[in-house]
Amino acid sequence: MAHTLNYSSKSLLDVKFEPTHKGYDALEVDQVLDRLIDDLKFYEQYYNDSRNYIRKLESEIKELNDKIHEQEMEVAKVKNKYSGIKPGQVVTENNVDYLKRISKLEEALYKKGVDPESIR
Repeated sequence: MAHTLNYSSKSLLDVKFEPTHKGYDALEVDQVLDRLIDDLKFYEQYYNDSRNYIRKLESEIKELNDKIHEQEMEVAKVKNKYSGIKPGQVVTENNVDYLKRISKLEEALYKKGVDPESIR
């Protein structure tokens, strides 16, 4: 939207109309008002576009904050799940796979009504 503004606040204050015997030249005043209306239309469009862009960005920020919250919840679950691993222990991919398998087996036992803690 390439628009060259006709007036700044200072240049608008500096507009002088040529006096005539009845006041001012109506054509000259109309030309200034037409250019001023063009500027105002530009500002209105710019304002509306800016508001829409801000709303879009606010929506994106909310979506990203929701994703961050989901990720934080997932991290908390994983930390809780693997909290029994001590700092000196070596954790390999096999260990993690075993833990996942054990977790699935425990879930299957719970579904069948058996408490896995009672088996130990």
